[in-house]
Amino acid sequence: MQRHNKIIQVKQVVMSEELQMASGRTLEQDYPLIFVDVNYSGHLWMYREISDRKQTESALRESQARWYKLINNTADGILVVNREGIIRFVNPAAEILFGFLAKELLGESFGIPLETIDRWRDFHHAIRLRLDHFRHAGRGN
Repeated sequence: MQRHNKIIQVKQVVMSEELQMASGRTLEQDYPLIFVDVNYSGHLWMYREISDRKQTESALRESQARWYKLINNTADGILVVNREGIIRFVNPAAEILFGFLAKELLGESFGIPLETIDRWRDFHHAIRLRLDHFRHAGRGN
């Protein structure tokens, strides 16, 4: 009650404040000011039940953490490219595979940049050598 009394006393606007109930449910509370003409008339006390939203947000954070761990610890190089062909994500294995840091690739157009054509040519040559090695070692087709 002290919190509500202070809000009224100082005529404070409160928006999207979370209130944890003893039952475990979560409410979101808003206390906008009410004016009639130019005179303060009080607060409008609004409450929304947001427990399901909070559970969904928590599940999403957990899922994102699992995804991040999986993608960043895999030995496979992964690039995420948007519809415009711009690189939006580079995992550590892709940095090693392509020989570029993520910060060098992020925001770039997916393809072979003209200023790094020699570097890409070297990369493709190294891949061909590795494939030849695997074929000769009996581990490739």
